[in-house]
Amino acid sequence: MVPVLRRSAGPLLLALVPAILTIVMPRPALAQASNARPKTPAAAVPFPVRGEGLPMFDRIVRETLEKYHVPGAALAVVKNGQLVVAKGYGWANVAEREPVTPHTLFSLASVSKPISGVAVLRLVEQGRLALDDRVYDVLGRPAPLPGMHIVPRAREITVRQILNHSAGWYRKNDPLAKATKIASELGQPLPVPPELVVRWAFCHPLDFQPGTEQSYSNFSFQLCRSVCESVTGEPFERYVRQQILRPIGISDMQLEPIHPAYVAGEAHRYRARDWKDFGGGRQPVGPPAGSWLASATDMARFMAAVDGSRGQPLLDKAAMHLMFAPPPPPLKPRENGSYFGLGWDSVLHTPEGLRYGKNGGVDGISTYVEHDPVGVDWVLLLNARTPKEKKGPTALDHAIKGIRQAIHNVERWPDRDLFNQLMPPKPQ
Repeated sequence: MVPVLRRSAGPLLLALVPAILTIVMPRPALAQASNARPKTPAAAVPFPVRGEGLPMFDRIVRETLEKYHVPGAALAVVKNGQLVVAKGYGWANVAEREPVTPHTLFSLASVSKPISGVAVLRLVEQGRLALDDRVYDVLGRPAPLPGMHIVPRAREITVRQILNHSAGWYRKNDPLAKATKIASELGQPLPVPPELVVRWAFCHPLDFQPGTEQSYSNFSFQLCRSVCESVTGEPFERYVRQQILRPIGISDMQLEPIHPAYVAGEAHRYRARDWKDFGGGRQPVGPPAGSWLASATDMARFMAAVDGSRGQPLLDKAAMHLMFAPPPPPLKPRENGSYFGLGWDSVLHTPEGLRYGKNGGVDGISTYVEHDPVGVDWVLLLNARTPKEKKGPTALDHAIKGIRQAIHNVERWPDRDLFNQLMPPKPQ
């Protein structure tokens, strides 16, 4: 039976105090909230929401919220193509007492990159693009900025290299991190038009020869967006929604607006512990290929479509092989055997099969998706981010470890498919 959404009966003066009253919600009756005022906000316990959970996963997520003082989270787990867990925990909007549900939208941050990878590979699958095509040529050989010239190395960058982070920029020198500098040099207001960011980057020296090293690059996925738009002749968001998302039943994903706007149904973004609201939207740089807003349920649908566990996979076998193949020499896998896939942070061959995943984070957001070779896809979205410290793991790291263990400890998975039971959100 699908649980009914309930709210606590106790007052919650979140706008006046930096702490949140602990809410206890036994079934079937609602208990009154405690009047205690902790020094830091106590994480809200999970609300009963439409959808189902499993106790072992509930314990892990609740423990993460409580230990790291994260306001809210959403978890979705797919087993053999069936959605068996779809649950929201805590608060999407603290001030308005809006709970997280399985359909609450979160910024995906860099978990958007696998979507871009699939979008590019769909064009490869269709024969409209090749991974060894040079990005400079695909983009129509952009003109240099006045008084500058296109650097030779920039002409050599291939589509494969922007997808596996070997295009030539070290992370500290990523052009998307230099939006203010670019705007100042070009006399442009923010956001700088993406074509000008590309021309600026191509007119400045790269850090290394493309294809010889790997360094995580957000700008490379700006180039993925530009490549898709150049090949298709249509806006990136429209192309992805029509060709990738809607065919697999996803209708409410969208690119973020400019900061500080939130969209309807979006989880607010908070600083852990004191729950400062950072505001929504992406920073005012040229629109990156990422910055998608999505629910945990829809990202679970995307993951199941990638591996084909719900039927026809998003990509054919040849494109799938390209997405998960090891990087070409001289690039090498990491010491643990994992490596960048095309849009994925980690691809690892295990005795059970292929494991791949991607994390993301911006102020107020931590996100993670993973395919486990035991036939499980899962998505975790948090509306706070904790910094890496020497003392221990981040909230996301803590949850990832626990969820992985829980997946392998499940003795019997429920025979249900919440994809068919949950009421879908209204199309945008």
